[in-house]
Order: sequence, then C-alpha cells, then structure tokens
Amino acid sequence: MLDDAARKHHYLTQTGRRELTPRQKRRAYKKWLHQSQEAAARREGVAAIRRSAAERKAERARFRLGVQAASS
Repeated sequence: MLDDAARKHHYLTQTGRRELTPRQKRRAYKKWLHQSQEAAARREGVAAIRRSAAERKAERARFRLGVQAASS
C-alpha cells in the first residue's frame, strides 16, 4: 500500500496537476491528524474516562440497591 507521499506523487503525476486542491489538502491533513499517536492516546484517554464513569454509576446503583434491601 502506498504511503501518503507516494499516493500524492502518483495522483499528481497521473493527472498532470501541480498540487492537491484545497479540499484534498484538508482531507489529507485530517486523515494524518487522526492517525497520529496523540490522537490514539486521546481516544484511549476518553475511553478510560467513560469506563471509570460507568463504573462509578454502577457502584452507585449497587449501593442504592443495598440500602433499599437493608431498609426493608
């Protein structure tokens, strides 16, 4: 599979263009940005936060059930 630079070179030589259109530049930048290590770490951090929030919510639900069972 071609890397980004090779894909760009291939596209430009096949079409006879000098450079990518502004839209193609934006899309390539967004793709590059989402593949970065920082983006992967950010996604992992968000997932960890969501997991811990879900765990806290489940813990509160278990606690409420325990309080209700003890009071009845």
